[in-house]
Amino acid sequence: MIRSKANRLLPARSLTALILGRPDHPVTFSVDLEDHGGGLDRLAGNASRLLDWLASNHVRATIFTVGELGRTAPAIIRRFAEAGHEIACHGEVHERLEQLSPAQLRTGLIAARQRLSDLSGQSVEGFRAPEFSLTPLTPWVPNVLAEAGYLWSSSVMPTRLRGGKAPIGWAGLPARPFLWPSGVLEIPVPLLRIGPFHVPFMGGMWLRYLPLPLLRLAVKRMGGQPSWAYCHPYDIDTKEKFSLLPGRSCVASMAMWANRGRMVERMTILAANPAPCFGERVPLWRQQAVTIQKQ
Repeated sequence: MIRSKANRLLPARSLTALILGRPDHPVTFSVDLEDHGGGLDRLAGNASRLLDWLASNHVRATIFTVGELGRTAPAIIRRFAEAGHEIACHGEVHERLEQLSPAQLRTGLIAARQRLSDLSGQSVEGFRAPEFSLTPLTPWVPNVLAEAGYLWSSSVMPTRLRGGKAPIGWAGLPARPFLWPSGVLEIPVPLLRIGPFHVPFMGGMWLRYLPLPLLRLAVKRMGGQPSWAYCHPYDIDTKEKFSLLPGRSCVASMAMWANRGRMVERMTILAANPAPCFGERVPLWRQQAVTIQKQ
Protein backbone atom coordinates (compact mmCIF):
# COMPACT_ATOMS: atom_id res chain seq x y z
CA MET A 1 0.00 0.00 0.00
CA ILE A 2 1.16 3.57 -0.65
CA ARG A 3 -0.17 6.83 0.65
CA SER A 4 -0.87 9.59 -1.82
CA LYS A 5 -0.49 13.29 -1.18
CA ALA A 6 -4.27 13.36 -0.82
CA ASN A 7 -3.72 11.07 2.19
CA ARG A 8 -5.49 8.12 0.58
CA LEU A 9 -4.30 4.57 0.30
CA LEU A 10 -3.88 2.87 -3.06
CA PRO A 11 -3.20 -0.85 -3.49
CA ALA A 12 0.05 -1.63 -5.27
CA ARG A 13 -1.21 -5.09 -6.16
CA SER A 14 -4.70 -6.30 -5.29
CA LEU A 15 -5.60 -9.85 -4.29
CA THR A 16 -7.75 -10.15 -7.42
CA ALA A 17 -4.82 -9.13 -9.60
CA LEU A 18 -2.61 -11.75 -7.98
CA ILE A 19 -5.24 -14.44 -8.56
CA LEU A 20 -5.86 -13.53 -12.21
CA GLY A 21 -2.14 -13.28 -12.98
CA ARG A 22 -0.36 -11.40 -15.75
CA PRO A 23 -2.24 -10.39 -18.90
CA ASP A 24 -1.15 -12.34 -21.98
CA HIS A 25 -0.33 -9.13 -23.87
CA PRO A 26 1.81 -6.29 -22.48
CA VAL A 27 -0.39 -3.23 -21.97
CA THR A 28 0.53 0.40 -22.59
CA PHE A 29 -1.14 2.86 -20.22
CA SER A 30 -2.43 6.30 -21.05
CA VAL A 31 -4.26 9.10 -19.27
CA ASP A 32 -6.64 11.58 -20.87
CA LEU A 33 -5.83 14.68 -18.82
CA GLU A 34 -8.68 17.17 -18.81
CA ASP A 35 -10.93 19.03 -16.38
CA HIS A 36 -14.29 17.25 -16.66
CA GLY A 37 -16.01 20.00 -14.69
CA GLY A 38 -14.83 19.20 -11.17
CA GLY A 39 -12.37 22.09 -11.00
CA LEU A 40 -8.59 22.36 -11.12
CA ASP A 41 -8.05 21.57 -7.43
CA ARG A 42 -9.89 18.29 -7.86
CA LEU A 43 -7.93 17.57 -11.04
CA ALA A 44 -4.64 18.19 -9.23
CA GLY A 45 -5.58 15.82 -6.41
CA ASN A 46 -6.61 13.06 -8.79
CA ALA A 47 -3.45 13.60 -10.84
CA SER A 48 -1.41 13.09 -7.66
CA ARG A 49 -3.18 9.80 -7.02
CA LEU A 50 -2.52 8.66 -10.58
CA LEU A 51 1.15 9.60 -10.29
CA ASP A 52 1.42 7.55 -7.10
CA TRP A 53 -0.27 4.57 -8.72
CA LEU A 54 1.92 4.73 -11.83
CA ALA A 55 5.06 4.87 -9.70
CA SER A 56 4.01 2.00 -7.44
CA ASN A 57 3.28 -0.21 -10.44
CA HIS A 58 6.43 0.82 -12.37
CA VAL A 59 4.40 2.11 -15.31
CA ARG A 60 5.56 4.80 -17.73
CA ALA A 61 2.41 6.18 -19.31
CA THR A 62 1.46 8.50 -22.14
CA ILE A 63 -0.43 11.55 -20.86
CA PHE A 64 -2.79 12.99 -23.49
CA THR A 65 -3.13 16.54 -22.24
CA VAL A 66 -5.55 19.32 -23.17
CA GLY A 67 -3.45 22.27 -24.28
CA GLU A 68 -5.34 24.88 -22.27
CA LEU A 69 -4.13 23.17 -19.07
CA GLY A 70 -0.72 24.52 -19.99
CA ARG A 71 -2.13 27.96 -19.14
CA THR A 72 -4.43 27.08 -16.25
CA ALA A 73 -2.56 24.22 -14.54
CA PRO A 74 1.02 23.99 -15.88
CA ALA A 75 2.31 22.43 -12.64
CA ILE A 76 0.25 19.28 -13.26
CA ILE A 77 1.81 18.77 -16.68
CA ARG A 78 5.30 19.39 -15.33
CA ARG A 79 4.79 16.79 -12.60
CA PHE A 80 3.91 14.09 -15.12
CA ALA A 81 6.84 15.04 -17.33
CA GLU A 82 9.30 15.18 -14.42
CA ALA A 83 8.13 11.70 -13.36
CA GLY A 84 9.24 10.41 -16.77
CA HIS A 85 5.88 10.09 -18.50
CA GLU A 86 5.37 10.88 -22.17
CA ILE A 87 3.33 14.00 -22.95
CA ALA A 88 0.96 13.98 -25.94
CA CYS A 89 -1.90 16.24 -27.05
CA HIS A 90 -5.63 15.87 -26.35
CA GLY A 91 -6.59 19.00 -28.30
CA GLU A 92 -6.25 22.65 -27.35
CA VAL A 93 -9.63 22.37 -25.61
CA HIS A 94 -11.70 19.28 -24.83
CA GLU A 95 -14.08 19.67 -27.74
CA ARG A 96 -15.30 17.10 -30.23
CA LEU A 97 -13.64 17.40 -33.63
CA GLU A 98 -16.84 17.89 -35.64
CA GLN A 99 -17.45 21.08 -33.67
CA LEU A 100 -14.27 22.62 -35.11
CA SER A 101 -13.33 23.78 -38.58
CA PRO A 102 -10.05 22.56 -40.10
CA ALA A 103 -8.55 26.01 -39.57
CA GLN A 104 -9.63 26.12 -35.91
CA LEU A 105 -8.25 22.65 -35.25
CA ARG A 106 -4.95 23.42 -36.98
CA THR A 107 -4.43 26.63 -35.02
CA GLY A 108 -5.28 24.93 -31.73
CA LEU A 109 -3.08 21.90 -32.37
CA ILE A 110 -0.06 24.01 -33.26
CA ALA A 111 -0.49 26.17 -30.15
CA ALA A 112 -1.05 23.16 -27.89
CA ARG A 113 1.96 21.30 -29.28
CA GLN A 114 4.26 24.26 -28.67
CA ARG A 115 2.93 24.90 -25.17
CA LEU A 116 3.12 21.26 -24.10
CA SER A 117 6.62 20.91 -25.56
CA ASP A 118 7.80 23.99 -23.68
CA LEU A 119 6.37 22.72 -20.39
CA SER A 120 7.56 19.13 -20.69
CA GLY A 121 10.85 19.53 -22.52
CA GLN A 122 9.66 16.83 -24.92
CA SER A 123 8.87 16.70 -28.61
CA VAL A 124 5.09 16.27 -28.61
CA GLU A 125 4.26 13.98 -31.53
CA GLY A 126 1.04 12.16 -30.54
CA PHE A 127 -2.63 13.15 -30.51
CA ARG A 128 -5.86 11.71 -29.16
CA ALA A 129 -9.19 13.21 -30.17
CA PRO A 130 -11.57 14.12 -27.35
CA GLU A 131 -14.19 11.35 -27.06
CA PHE A 132 -12.43 9.49 -29.92
CA SER A 133 -14.27 11.84 -32.26
CA LEU A 134 -12.24 11.06 -35.38
CA THR A 135 -15.25 9.67 -37.28
CA PRO A 136 -16.75 9.73 -40.79
CA LEU A 137 -17.84 13.31 -40.03
CA THR A 138 -14.20 14.43 -39.70
CA PRO A 139 -12.19 12.68 -42.46
CA TRP A 140 -10.05 15.80 -42.92
CA VAL A 141 -8.46 15.52 -39.47
CA PRO A 142 -5.44 13.29 -40.39
CA ASN A 143 -4.33 15.87 -42.96
CA VAL A 144 -4.56 18.63 -40.36
CA LEU A 145 -2.58 16.51 -37.89
CA ALA A 146 0.24 16.12 -40.40
CA GLU A 147 0.21 19.85 -41.18
CA ALA A 148 0.44 20.63 -37.44
CA GLY A 149 3.50 18.39 -36.98
CA TYR A 150 1.92 15.31 -35.39
CA LEU A 151 3.26 11.88 -36.33
CA TRP A 152 0.73 9.54 -34.76
CA SER A 153 -2.81 9.45 -33.43
CA SER A 154 -4.88 7.32 -31.07
CA SER A 155 -8.29 8.69 -32.01
CA VAL A 156 -10.29 6.04 -33.87
CA MET A 157 -12.71 3.48 -32.49
CA PRO A 158 -13.00 1.03 -35.44
CA THR A 159 -16.67 0.23 -34.94
CA ARG A 160 -19.92 2.16 -34.69
CA LEU A 161 -21.33 2.58 -31.20
CA ARG A 162 -23.52 5.58 -31.92
CA GLY A 163 -24.64 7.55 -34.96
CA GLY A 164 -26.19 10.98 -35.23
CA LYS A 165 -24.56 14.39 -35.02
CA ALA A 166 -22.01 13.25 -32.42
CA PRO A 167 -21.12 9.72 -33.56
CA ILE A 168 -18.87 7.33 -31.71
CA GLY A 169 -16.76 5.09 -33.89
CA TRP A 170 -15.81 4.60 -37.54
CA ALA A 171 -16.89 1.19 -38.79
CA GLY A 172 -14.81 -0.45 -41.50
CA LEU A 173 -11.40 0.88 -40.50
CA PRO A 174 -8.67 -1.61 -39.52
CA ALA A 175 -8.46 -2.79 -35.92
CA ARG A 176 -4.66 -2.91 -36.23
CA PRO A 177 -2.38 0.12 -36.53
CA PHE A 178 -2.64 1.74 -39.95
CA LEU A 179 -1.34 4.73 -41.88
CA TRP A 180 -3.60 7.49 -43.09
CA PRO A 181 -2.79 8.79 -46.61
CA SER A 182 -1.28 11.83 -44.85
CA GLY A 183 1.37 9.55 -43.33
CA VAL A 184 0.03 9.87 -39.78
CA LEU A 185 0.03 6.54 -37.93
CA GLU A 186 -3.31 5.60 -36.35
CA ILE A 187 -3.38 3.32 -33.28
CA PRO A 188 -7.03 2.24 -32.90
CA VAL A 189 -8.95 1.61 -29.71
CA PRO A 190 -8.84 -2.10 -28.69
CA LEU A 191 -12.24 -3.77 -28.97
CA LEU A 192 -13.89 -6.86 -27.52
CA ARG A 193 -16.51 -8.58 -29.65
CA ILE A 194 -19.57 -9.70 -27.68
CA GLY A 195 -22.08 -11.16 -30.12
CA PRO A 196 -22.92 -8.41 -32.62
CA PHE A 197 -21.34 -5.71 -30.43
CA HIS A 198 -17.79 -4.41 -30.23
CA VAL A 199 -16.90 -2.96 -26.84
CA PRO A 200 -13.91 -0.66 -26.11
CA PHE A 201 -13.14 -2.61 -22.96
CA MET A 202 -9.74 -1.25 -21.92
CA GLY A 203 -10.55 2.23 -20.76
CA GLY A 204 -12.75 4.77 -19.05
CA MET A 205 -16.17 3.76 -17.86
CA TRP A 206 -16.06 0.65 -20.07
CA LEU A 207 -13.23 -0.76 -17.99
CA ARG A 208 -15.07 0.13 -14.77
CA TYR A 209 -18.19 -1.78 -15.81
CA LEU A 210 -16.64 -4.87 -17.42
CA PRO A 211 -16.83 -8.00 -15.21
CA LEU A 212 -13.38 -9.24 -14.22
CA PRO A 213 -13.63 -12.68 -15.90
CA LEU A 214 -14.63 -10.95 -19.13
CA LEU A 215 -11.68 -8.58 -18.84
CA ARG A 216 -9.28 -11.51 -18.60
CA LEU A 217 -10.91 -13.20 -21.60
CA ALA A 218 -10.81 -9.98 -23.59
CA VAL A 219 -7.06 -9.53 -23.11
CA LYS A 220 -6.52 -13.12 -24.27
CA ARG A 221 -8.49 -12.49 -27.45
CA MET A 222 -6.79 -9.29 -28.56
CA GLY A 223 -5.01 -10.92 -31.47
CA GLY A 224 -3.22 -8.29 -33.54
CA GLN A 225 -4.95 -5.31 -31.95
CA PRO A 226 -2.68 -2.80 -30.20
CA SER A 227 -2.82 -3.44 -26.46
CA TRP A 228 -3.34 -0.21 -24.59
CA ALA A 229 -5.56 1.09 -21.82
CA TYR A 230 -6.67 4.55 -20.79
CA CYS A 231 -8.27 6.36 -17.90
CA HIS A 232 -9.24 9.85 -16.85
CA PRO A 233 -8.32 11.39 -13.50
CA TYR A 234 -11.99 11.31 -12.47
CA ASP A 235 -12.18 7.54 -13.08
CA ILE A 236 -10.45 6.96 -9.74
CA ASP A 237 -12.21 9.74 -7.82
CA THR A 238 -14.51 7.89 -5.41
CA LYS A 239 -15.12 10.96 -3.24
CA GLU A 240 -16.74 13.18 -5.84
CA LYS A 241 -20.48 13.60 -5.33
CA PHE A 242 -22.82 12.98 -8.23
CA SER A 243 -23.74 16.01 -10.31
CA LEU A 244 -24.93 16.71 -13.82
CA LEU A 245 -21.88 17.34 -15.99
CA PRO A 246 -21.84 20.23 -18.46
CA GLY A 247 -23.31 19.14 -21.78
CA ARG A 248 -24.21 15.65 -20.48
CA SER A 249 -27.55 14.01 -19.86
CA CYS A 250 -28.47 12.59 -16.48
CA VAL A 251 -27.83 9.05 -17.76
CA ALA A 252 -24.43 9.95 -19.22
CA SER A 253 -23.44 11.80 -16.05
CA MET A 254 -24.44 8.81 -13.94
CA ALA A 255 -22.47 6.42 -16.15
CA MET A 256 -19.35 8.58 -15.79
CA TRP A 257 -19.78 8.76 -12.01
CA ALA A 258 -20.68 5.19 -11.00
CA ASN A 259 -18.33 2.25 -10.33
CA ARG A 260 -15.25 4.40 -9.81
CA GLY A 261 -14.24 2.23 -6.87
CA ARG A 262 -13.48 -0.59 -9.31
CA MET A 263 -11.07 1.31 -11.54
CA VAL A 264 -7.81 1.00 -9.62
CA GLU A 265 -8.25 -2.76 -9.24
CA ARG A 266 -8.76 -3.22 -12.97
CA MET A 267 -5.85 -0.96 -13.84
CA THR A 268 -3.66 -2.92 -11.45
CA ILE A 269 -4.59 -6.19 -13.14
CA LEU A 270 -3.48 -4.79 -16.50
CA ALA A 271 -0.34 -3.31 -14.94
CA ALA A 272 0.93 -6.79 -14.09
CA ASN A 273 2.40 -6.84 -17.61
CA PRO A 274 3.14 -3.22 -18.54
CA ALA A 275 4.37 -2.20 -21.98
CA PRO A 276 6.36 0.93 -22.89
CA CYS A 277 4.59 4.21 -23.58
CA PHE A 278 3.04 4.93 -26.97
CA GLY A 279 6.04 6.80 -28.34
CA GLU A 280 8.38 3.88 -27.71
CA ARG A 281 6.03 1.46 -29.47
CA VAL A 282 5.30 3.69 -32.46
CA PRO A 283 8.35 2.63 -34.57
CA LEU A 284 7.33 -1.05 -34.51
CA TRP A 285 3.65 -0.24 -35.01
CA ARG A 286 4.61 1.87 -38.01
CA GLN A 287 6.58 -1.01 -39.52
CA GLN A 288 3.59 -3.33 -39.10
CA ALA A 289 0.95 -0.84 -40.23
CA VAL A 290 -1.20 -1.20 -43.30
CA THR A 291 -1.91 1.87 -45.43
CA ILE A 292 -5.48 2.80 -46.24
CA GLN A 293 -5.99 4.30 -49.67
CA LYS A 294 -8.54 6.96 -48.84
CA GLN A 295 -10.37 8.48 -45.89
